[in-house]
Amino acid sequence: MTTFQSNLSLFSAVCARASLLLLLAAAPVAAQSEGTIRGTVEDAFGNAMPGVRVTVTGSGVDAEDLTDADGAYEFTDLAVGNYVLTANLFGYAAREIPVTVRAGAIENVQIVLQPFFQLDPLSVVAEEPTVFARNFVAEPMIRQQSSITAVTSVIDNLPGVSVQEGDGYAFDDWSSNVVMRGFQSTINDVQIGTTIDGFPNGTSDYWSGAKASRFVDPMNLGGVEVSQGTADIASRSVEALGGTLNFLTADPAEEASQTASVTIGENEGQRFAARVETGSLFGGTTRAWVAAIRQEATDWMEGSARNEREHVAAKIVSSHGNLDLTGYLSHDDIHEDVYQRLYSDADFRADPRWDRLIGHWPGVPYLNQF
Repeated sequence: MTTFQSNLSLFSAVCARASLLLLLAAAPVAAQSEGTIRGTVEDAFGNAMPGVRVTVTGSGVDAEDLTDADGAYEFTDLAVGNYVLTANLFGYAAREIPVTVRAGAIENVQIVLQPFFQLDPLSVVAEEPTVFARNFVAEPMIRQQSSITAVTSVIDNLPGVSVQEGDGYAFDDWSSNVVMRGFQSTINDVQIGTTIDGFPNGTSDYWSGAKASRFVDPMNLGGVEVSQGTADIASRSVEALGGTLNFLTADPAEEASQTASVTIGENEGQRFAARVETGSLFGGTTRAWVAAIRQEATDWMEGSARNEREHVAAKIVSSHGNLDLTGYLSHDDIHEDVYQRLYSDADFRADPRWDRLIGHWPGVPYLNQF
């Protein structure tokens, strides 16, 4: 009886050791039976497209990812087999690409989206990704605005955001206001932070800094990151009590090109703009663009106030391995006649055709200051 039990114990120990060896041998095999799909989403001009919804389906998998600020996406631990990648962003045609995943391999897939030019402005907001009270204003929403308007106007369609300007062209900084979820940036109160490519603009009031429109023109705007969370501690702005508006300048294109535009509007509004893309320089490591804009308009009521603006900007990006060097330079020169404002509904009803601005010298002291 003792001999039988001893042999049984020895047999159990051998079986347990054999099972352990089989598990250890199977682990690398299981790891090698999976693969990865990664890549970037770009527009037709080679610009990275953040906020694009990318899905992968096949082999019992239905996963989704949003591209980051560099337009990158990634799906890991995918079983070997055939899959279909689908990229969707409102304003662009959906793109489907078949991909075969091999064991232990990384499949790099670049996706290029082509735009639709007939946009439904009511659907843009619904398609914008919202993560932890953050929104990203992409190119389709930017194209809804006139090229003469200020860059702050592109965020006006976001939920919880209201932009008020002294006229349709936002020439008068004095009367420009932004309200976001109860917080505001006005001539005196600054509760919403503003940054340009992540760098602070001083402040956004009229006295100690400058608004984003003095740094960036809509022609050179790549997008706006809007953080609506209270006290955005990640922002470099000193005003981020009620969130932050981070205006991103457009990256230079890989190919050389020239762009020119002329815009004519009411109240003698006119805008002339040109931008030159250098394309890839110095073996493809560097690219840049230079832009010049001139615009002018009169006030919307009497036409006696004439504002003029000249804006010159340039951006350069140079990549060296894991190091990217970026430089942005802008010069903004503006002649600004300050508009008067209506302070109540009663003011408007008293004379709907007068904005309290007078273009001649009436000789009455309190009217002279207008």
